[in-house]
Amino acid sequence: MPATLTTEKLLEMLPPFVAASKDVQATVAALSNELDRINEAKDAVRRQATPQTADSLLSGWESVLGIPVAPAGQTIEQRRETVVGYMQRLKSIATGPEWVAALTRLIGTQWTYEEYVPPTQRISNLVPNPSFEVNTTGWNVANSAGVVAGTFARQSGWANSGGFALRVSGTNAADTTARRIGVATASGTSGFPVQANKPYAAKVEINLNSGIAGVGGNGLRVFLNWYQLSGAASAFGGTFGTFQAASTPGLFTLTVAGLAPPDAAFAGIVVDATVNTVSDFVDYYVDSAIFTQGTLPVTYFDGDSTGYEWSGTAHQSASRKVSTVPANTIRVTLPFAAALAAPAGPSATPATTGGTLAAGTWHYKLTTYNSFGETTATADFTGVTTGSTGKNTLAWTAVAGAAGYRIYRGTSSSNHTLIDDVTTNGYVDVGGQAPSSVTPPLTNTTQGFAPEQARNLARDITPAHIDLQFVYASGFILGVSKLGNEVL
Repeated sequence: MPATLTTEKLLEMLPPFVAASKDVQATVAALSNELDRINEAKDAVRRQATPQTADSLLSGWESVLGIPVAPAGQTIEQRRETVVGYMQRLKSIATGPEWVAALTRLIGTQWTYEEYVPPTQRISNLVPNPSFEVNTTGWNVANSAGVVAGTFARQSGWANSGGFALRVSGTNAADTTARRIGVATASGTSGFPVQANKPYAAKVEINLNSGIAGVGGNGLRVFLNWYQLSGAASAFGGTFGTFQAASTPGLFTLTVAGLAPPDAAFAGIVVDATVNTVSDFVDYYVDSAIFTQGTLPVTYFDGDSTGYEWSGTAHQSASRKVSTVPANTIRVTLPFAAALAAPAGPSATPATTGGTLAAGTWHYKLTTYNSFGETTATADFTGVTTGSTGKNTLAWTAVAGAAGYRIYRGTSSSNHTLIDDVTTNGYVDVGGQAPSSVTPPLTNTTQGFAPEQARNLARDITPAHIDLQFVYASGFILGVSKLGNEVL
């Protein structure tokens, strides 16, 4: 803003008889010049936020990008072009690790990012009808020796999750041969698609209303049948879980895990109850079936569970964990902490013994610091010692969010220098500290990245194919970056 224009505007605000005074005009002119100086300083600070206009802090941009700082023989325009060119190189060829490293160099380690997880990489329950809430589609009776030895039906009242479970009942009591009576998911090419040589696991919940009687290997177990691409049984056989003794009623969790055989393309679950004769058999209830690649989750889930979704029609398709980030997206969280205050209520209590402070009035100031910076200091406060073995015990109110406090001491109200820093709200000054030239800061630097800084820094080093958008939430700045198929 031109000084003459500022002077005229200021004079217009005054009564004419005052504005006509030569002394007043001289004072207003001096004031307008000072306002010009402040505006120029403000513009100079703003210029440092981007490398295209930076001058006094251009060396900082060069330093964090790892390129030569203030190389000899280059003009400031050439240096700016080098910085921008390096950033453009990052934007065009940066890979995930390079992008992460570059952003960390600029803003430090206090940031995180969360990327979109494709459906194939999320934890999934491949059982399309795991809890029988709608029907029994996809499940069949599993008998032995070709003999129809059991039936099943949906029933309420015995469910582990939801409102229904699958009740399995034995029949054909006249048959006296050993029996396997259970239920199974679809077989052959109707089974769950799997990848050969990958780990898989299954789990079902069993509710047994009375113990299974009889002798021998009676009990409950779950096992996996593997099928080739043609639908034929795998040449390597099935994977069997351990028998669960079932002589008493109660709730049982049956599990099985193993690698899919080299020829496997599909899999199926079999829940198996083994009894000596059908007459030994009692009803049991199957619920909450899971079949997944990798490790079994601790808690049962399907598409109705919080944080999960059905991949297709509810209770007729696999279920999977919902990605917390939308498709083709990365969410970047940048720190945005509120500025801290200097400690309140500082005091100094002197003692004549226990230290090495000489007699006199000792002046103190305190500051608060965090991972971003340090506050300005408290007002001067004093402790008066006598003799030659004095000490001062300092106390103050703790500041929420502080990493620690710095203590400055002087022999007057204007010559404080740093003597120590502590992490608690108290300090005993016994004297003897090494001399220091560090004085209290004049500005508070404890605030995290301001929104404009965060946006500029993130955008300057983000690959060109990522579109960064910023919103505010819970004291943080969230940057949402849209990708193609890249995964950083």
